[in-house]
Amino acid sequence: MKLLCITPTYGRDVKLLQNCLACFNSQTYDNAYQIYLDDTYDGDAIRGDRFAVLQTKNRFNNLSVKHNYAVELGTSIFGKCDAIVIWDDDDIYLPNHLENVVRSLENEASFSYSSSVYMCLDNEQTPKVDPTGYGRFHGNIAFTEELYCLNKWNDTLRMDFDHKMIQGLIDNGVEFDRSDLGHPTYVYRWSTSGEHHCSGVSTGPGDENWYFKTPNNRQGPLTNLEPSFDENTLIVRDYLKQSQL
Repeated sequence: MKLLCITPTYGRDVKLLQNCLACFNSQTYDNAYQIYLDDTYDGDAIRGDRFAVLQTKNRFNNLSVKHNYAVELGTSIFGKCDAIVIWDDDDIYLPNHLENVVRSLENEASFSYSSSVYMCLDNEQTPKVDPTGYGRFHGNIAFTEELYCLNKWNDTLRMDFDHKMIQGLIDNGVEFDRSDLGHPTYVYRWSTSGEHHCSGVSTGPGDENWYFKTPNNRQGPLTNLEPSFDENTLIVRDYLKQSQL
């Protein structure tokens, strides 16, 4: 199964993107490709063996359109994929994340998620298990290309664009809960990434102004991208290895 991991991004410090790539490179499953779509500055495209970064100063109208274009762009660069995986730039993906995605989608499912996730909240450096992830964590989902063609992100400015997408996948797909495969492989971070969080600039699900309030924390375009774990990710990985939480 060929996977396309999509990372729409804006204004992130390069260290966060380096961590995002390090999480991708550490995966035990390697028939996967990652596309970064960065609409902060104009810049040269960056290519690696299995990833690409496209940069433009022309901001997309909303994050929904940006996600759809990331799929289109990734497919044009890496070829047709079997499944699409959300790969958020500020969260942590443990090494067996993609392996479990494939295991779930090979079981005749078309929509893969985990109702149990790890969370780092309020500057907590070590994660806790949250068993209430069903329908909540957009960064935790994956789905077949066939299901995506039936259910793309709606063109909307609303903050809850992600929950609308998830509900559409639930309504139209065949679900598989990766919690059945063992420990969570996704770590949702609120403040421990050191960067802003989209939800933090929003007034609620119906907010249509949050997208334009997202800050830019980087001076200039990316010139290269090398994988490097950030301090919190190293702490989380070591903690989970030691605790088997």
